[in-house]
Amino acid sequence: MLVRAGLLTLCLLTGMGLCIDVHADTVGEYTIKSALILNFARFTDWHPEAFADSPDTLHICIVGNDAVMDAFTGIEGKHVGKRHLAVRKVRTTRRLQDCHLVFVSGSNRGRLPQIFAALKGKPVLTIGEMASFAESGGIINLVKAGGKIRFQVNLNAARRAGLKISSRILKLATIVGGSHKEERE
Repeated sequence: MLVRAGLLTLCLLTGMGLCIDVHADTVGEYTIKSALILNFARFTDWHPEAFADSPDTLHICIVGNDAVMDAFTGIEGKHVGKRHLAVRKVRTTRRLQDCHLVFVSGSNRGRLPQIFAALKGKPVLTIGEMASFAESGGIINLVKAGGKIRFQVNLNAARRAGLKISSRILKLATIVGGSHKEERE
């Protein structure tokens, strides 16, 4: 599994696109998704005020079951710039306030309105894996297509959150809100 995550990182960094096939087991799929999410964090700029309460830590919050959380433990303690990653499972929207990145698993689709309401106006990178996640206000949506994981980015949602996503990510994404041209200007 580490080989796949390493290949995925190489693919993202070299601009080759997403070239990793996803196979059936859930933990393996979420391990790949966690590696992707680590790279999304590395290629996203938050305003420095987003880290006023925790300058050395980037908090990743998981809204999902234990299998999803287990897969994300592999990125715990890794670094994004000078900040180390802290990963935790979140059960209530009240606990989302301290998050910099929130991953919402597909089984939590019904909670999206409450999650988006709790994060409105906050500098939080929201990532999901369900139909219409980005169109509904999420920033990045992971989509399984043809045995591969692809992703969509809602630039309007990123702007509302005060986040800037690198053009290195955007050129690999399908843009669903806003345009890549607007981002470069």
